[in-house]
Amino acid sequence: MFDSHRACFSVEPDRHEDHAKELLTDTKAIVTSDRWWAYAHLPLERRQICWAHLRRGFKAHAEGLAAEKELGQHGLALCERIFWAWEILRASLFLCKRLWLV
Repeated sequence: MFDSHRACFSVEPDRHEDHAKELLTDTKAIVTSDRWWAYAHLPLERRQICWAHLRRGFKAHAEGLAAEKELGQHGLALCERIFWAWEILRASLFLCKRLWLV
């Protein structure tokens, strides 16, 4: 389902663990996903939580009180830096491609 250039997606009727296990059985890749329990079988060193999902969680915490609010605010600030860096990288790669084509 995966190689060094492509990833294949599978749409299943539900989100049960057996589908994730079947899809990911033959790979040692790092898996980016939400925090759904169906991925809990993967070792932590192979899991990467989606930053958009993390941002949503931090936003919910930022609407809380006291320490929860502070955690959410710090998390949101970190997410903004991550997304800013990603946009800079994307723009740089786009510019590099354009320069090579000229």
